[in-house]
Amino acid sequence: MPYTTQAEIEASIPPQFLRQALDDDGDGSADPGLLDQIILNASSEVDAFLGQRYSTPFTSPFPAVVATAARIIVLESLYLRRGMSGDANPWEARAKQIRVRLSRIGKGDEPLTPDHEREKPSVSFISEDARTHSSSGRMSL
Repeated sequence: MPYTTQAEIEASIPPQFLRQALDDDGDGSADPGLLDQIILNASSEVDAFLGQRYSTPFTSPFPAVVATAARIIVLESLYLRRGMSGDANPWEARAKQIRVRLSRIGKGDEPLTPDHEREKPSVSFISEDARTHSSSGRMSL
């Protein structure tokens, strides 16, 4: 199951570059099915990292890190398809960071989703009679 969509990819990359990155036959338009395959490949890569600890593929709604990782890997792949690596690829460093994070999650060193449990409650209240209130129900001044 793909963890990102074409719309999410299109929102993160200039449209002319996306068309160029997906135009292998040089006809000026994206090759049919190519972006779908790149998205599936990225989703499979995410599953490979997390599948050692979690049951994959994930079902919708996906954990945020899963969807983000897939999108970043797709974007990196699109730049790599046009020979852009290193500093020329604005997504390469982020993809490296997300792969490290996925590896840590897969090994159990980091949680898949944020842990919202707190050691102590975040809200407390003190219940006592107000000093401006008398026991007879009248306001005291």
